[in-house]
Amino acid sequence: MFTVGNKPVDAMTRLTMEVPGIYVSPTELTCVTPNFEIHGPKECVIQLQIGAGDLTTTWIPFNYFLNTRALKSLAYGPGLLQEVAMNAPVEFII
Repeated sequence: MFTVGNKPVDAMTRLTMEVPGIYVSPTELTCVTPNFEIHGPKECVIQLQIGAGDLTTTWIPFNYFLNTRALKSLAYGPGLLQEVAMNAPVEFII
């Protein structure tokens, strides 16, 4: 769950968006960030809920930014090198 603000919640609110997560390993989950256009560029928190259980008491901060403009953006990192293996996870920063 992605919730607008900098404090975790106990239940879904109108400022919360829920997305499915994918288990990768005991230390990693992935998800696609929801479209936050209706809230704009804001600070938010991410919490997990496994099945019908309660929300986690731990959370992480996340920030939405205005859309980037390619002309005014900089990307760097090993994921942009030509030698990167295809169909393998890579990382880079915009």
